[in-house]
Amino acid sequence: MKKLLIVVVTILIILISLYIYRAEWSSSEFSDEEAINFSSDLIRENKIDQAIDVLAAQIKENLDNYLLFYNAGVAHMRKSDYRKALELFTESIRIKPSISALNNRAYCYTVLNESKKAIDDYTAILKIDENHAAAYFRRGQLYFNQGDFKSAQGDLEKSSSLGLKQADKLLKKIK
Repeated sequence: MKKLLIVVVTILIILISLYIYRAEWSSSEFSDEEAINFSSDLIRENKIDQAIDVLAAQIKENLDNYLLFYNAGVAHMRKSDYRKALELFTESIRIKPSISALNNRAYCYTVLNESKKAIDDYTAILKIDENHAAAYFRRGQLYFNQGDFKSAQGDLEKSSSLGLKQADKLLKKIK
């Protein structure tokens, strides 16, 4: 029994040491992929400031990895720092345009009441994927909020035809 207790305590000490080591590991010891994965874990654990620190240090090491900028943008969105998130998503898009980065940047523009820029991003998404129901829906919402009911109707009908039934509720308000 005593030996078992010693083994269990030893294992616990090792696990705690590994956890502390992982938490204190400076990002310069991370590859980009490790930093992205570690920061994603931190974001899921709601350790946003730690994720931002890991990503900021890694970005200093590598300015060409769009996923570093993307994850940093997500972390700043979680903090409701939409201006900083915009900068980071814009840099991610500059390096490698993606639907996810465009969608998140459009969301930030929407929150910041920059509807025209959000509409532009949803339009860019539709150039990449002409069947992106959510982009039609969100762009339709923005048109609706601006009073451009004709454009809103076209986008909402397309969104509905692609299976996004929540568009039907807004369409009823137009018709």
